[in-house]
Amino acid sequence: MNIFFAVNDDYVKYLLVALLSILKNNVEEKIHFYIISKDITEESKNKIGLLRKICSNFEIKYLVPGMSLFKNLKLNNEVFVEIL
Repeated sequence: MNIFFAVNDDYVKYLLVALLSILKNNVEEKIHFYIISKDITEESKNKIGLLRKICSNFEIKYLVPGMSLFKNLKLNNEVFVEIL
């Protein structure tokens, strides 16, 4: 199972709850989490890493977005994009 989250460092405590819930309810499945953020601190990554003491059925990759991801994005006047 592949799951993506887009968060900032202020949201990490809520992210931890979501990750733990997903892990506890899918113990038989290997889960790949992708965390999209440009400002998660090493301290927060370490907190997320503590989930390994509870569950081992997951991998986490941290992805840093860049403006180049949006270079071909067509927007109209009703759509707003906030870069993380």
